[in-house]
Amino acid sequence: MGKPFGILYLDLDQFKMVNDQYGYQAGNRVLREVAVVLRGAASSSSHVFRLSGDEFALIVSATSETSMALLKHRRENDNAKRVRIGSIAVSASMSTARFPVGGRKTTELIDAADRRMYADNAQRK
Repeated sequence: MGKPFGILYLDLDQFKMVNDQYGYQAGNRVLREVAVVLRGAASSSSHVFRLSGDEFALIVSATSETSMALLKHRRENDNAKRVRIGSIAVSASMSTARFPVGGRKTTELIDAADRRMYADNAQRK
């Protein structure tokens, strides 16, 4: 069955605006900077992945670490440690999912985290 683990799912906000206003090189710089921040904040047992476009996932080995990772990254995001390109501050919407509760396949876990992220965002508005 496999050991339980968690994912922290991140979707960059304002990323399309960066590409549209400043070009793809600026967008690539944002992606590299976000990856550096995520790797720096990840524990030694975590793994950081770029899923596609402006989506990232942080895999944590223990499900108890999932909520801690989410809180840590939200706190960093809230403290204005955002990537800035010109006048655009790129932040991230975040959510979590846990294996096996959130799904047994990668796509199921990402979908679960994505749905949760949109629900959380809708509640904040």
